[in-house]
Amino acid sequence: MEGMETVKTWMARQLPGCADVTRTVSDSLDAPQGFRKWVGVRLHMLICEVCSRYEKQLKFIRKLLGRELPAESLPPEKKEQMRSAIRHGKS
Repeated sequence: MEGMETVKTWMARQLPGCADVTRTVSDSLDAPQGFRKWVGVRLHMLICEVCSRYEKQLKFIRKLLGRELPAESLPPEKKEQMRSAIRHGKS
């Protein structure tokens, strides 16, 4: 099992961190992300249960809403305020 820990340690240094992954996952719900980012996120989630759970929770919330929110109806400053609150955990 020591070899597996070495691989996980190496991957963790090569891949994006949790903050980048959660931001990319959140952004990907609004717009497609590039292939390189997608690969980094998927590999990160193989070793990070927390980020994987975060993505599942976001998808669950979206499913509970039952539809896409009409983002076009919100003023740009309100959209940014909501994104900031979600990213920083503020209400």
